[in-house]
Amino acid sequence: MKEHDQSGNMRDYNRKMIDMAHANAEAAFELARQLANAKAPSDIVELWASYARKQFEMLSEQTKDLTALGQKIAGESASAAPWKRAEDRRRRTAASADHPDSRLSAVRLARE
Repeated sequence: MKEHDQSGNMRDYNRKMIDMAHANAEAAFELARQLANAKAPSDIVELWASYARKQFEMLSEQTKDLTALGQKIAGESASAAPWKRAEDRRRRTAASADHPDSRLSAVRLARE
């Protein structure tokens, strides 16, 4: 994987985090507006309960999204790891017809 692909993935992850923080802050300010206009203590309790339920649902979705994105990034990073590239290069070189150990290496690769 190229370096800019990895930085692009991290940029996506950071953007997602910023978007989530923005959504959470917006929800908190909306709650504050609603609480300021509440007429009775029971309204406040109802608003708070509704806010807590919505925030829990939003947090659950945000966690799923971040987990999926993090797993994607980790998978792509692992497939691009230097030792993985070196191993792939060794296999290709060993299997090439010009390589002195090509017959022996081809037998080894077939067993793997």
